[in-house]
Amino acid sequence: MQIPFTIKNEIVYLCCDENNYTLARSRERTRDNVTTTELETFKWFASIGAALNKLIEMKVKAAEIKTLQELRQVIEAARDEVNKAWNATA
Repeated sequence: MQIPFTIKNEIVYLCCDENNYTLARSRERTRDNVTTTELETFKWFASIGAALNKLIEMKVKAAEIKTLQELRQVIEAARDEVNKAWNATA
């Protein structure tokens, strides 16, 4: 599973395997003069809840917020996006 999320003009992927949930970024690597695109993991989680909460936190921290009302809107939008993406894969 690889679910993309946009955070401040960057795509962050929620990935999972049989043991972990991870957040990763796409990176281009050149080996032996061959360039490939790979996912580079930067956070690991034992539960899906922790991974989804971190995505929401990253979205909120990346937003430029000046009022509590804007904060509330950003939090709600981030939760909605995460829930929509998760429900689409379920």
